[in-house]
Amino acid sequence: MNNEILNHQQVELKLNRLAFEIFEKNHLQSNIIIAGIMPRGNILAQHIKTRLEKICDKNISFVEIHLNKDNPAVGNVSIEFDKIETKNATVIICDDVLYTGRTLAYACYPFLEKNVKSIQCLVLVNRNHKTFPIAPLYVGLELSTTRAEHVTVELNQNYCVYVSEIK
Repeated sequence: MNNEILNHQQVELKLNRLAFEIFEKNHLQSNIIIAGIMPRGNILAQHIKTRLEKICDKNISFVEIHLNKDNPAVGNVSIEFDKIETKNATVIICDDVLYTGRTLAYACYPFLEKNVKSIQCLVLVNRNHKTFPIAPLYVGLELSTTRAEHVTVELNQNYCVYVSEIK
């Protein structure tokens, strides 16, 4: 059984608030990179980028982060850096749900090899089961769950967040 935690309108409000928080914390930055972890973090990142572009006149770039979410230590973390300037950029890494922090920790690595100014993390839902030292700066919803629950985020046409029991 799925329990809806956030409906479409609530998700919209959270996305708008997150975009304003990014702008407030980075209003002096001239170069911002929004990086989305594929697949749902990428959709979230695109929504955030669109909202940021409406409220500020910053240079906002977008990149996709490709990695194995089930086991990020296996394989490479790949990001297409060809067309973006990373020097002194502020990077916002986006993912839909933060569970252990493993995926976000690995997603940071390629940016550590670039000359970025800062790396910040954004998640729509923080489940608070961290085993890696990742603390998102931007959080849509803090949600205490059990390990027997699964959080699903829908960001296509009808946005929603729901929790279900793992069987």
